[in-house]
Amino acid sequence: MSPRPNLTGLRVPDGVKQSLENSARRCLAGLHHQLEMVDGETEIVPGVRLLPAPGHTPGHLALLLDSGGEQLLNLGDAAVHPLHLEHPEWENGFDVAPDRAAATRRALLARAAADQMHVMAFHFPFPSVGRVEKRNAAWEWRPGW
Repeated sequence: MSPRPNLTGLRVPDGVKQSLENSARRCLAGLHHQLEMVDGETEIVPGVRLLPAPGHTPGHLALLLDSGGEQLLNLGDAAVHPLHLEHPEWENGFDVAPDRAAATRRALLARAAADQMHVMAFHFPFPSVGRVEKRNAAWEWRPGW
């Protein structure tokens, strides 16, 4: 939503950066009057929390759903492949701040494993829902509910 988002950290061609910016502006412009900016972890309605997930794209968030004693953490694009669990330091070409994205990935995975949350990882192979378990300095993906 800023006039000139800093996309210099993206390791993609300039044309792709411009396309991403144009798409975001086009899609968000019509919703601007309905958007409410948040700062930090925020409960938007009971059981639905937004979690800052910096490092991927400007304003990137994860979503935590809590209902009936169960939790589902939607990682968004904080991890885009199961290999990110084994190697959380590996970059995604669309991360604007790769070191920050890796730190975010580690924090979200640690929280999910510690609290035994279900995890939704949109870009993971079907079913893209599972759990993560701590394995030494990394995590392991367990697909399924």
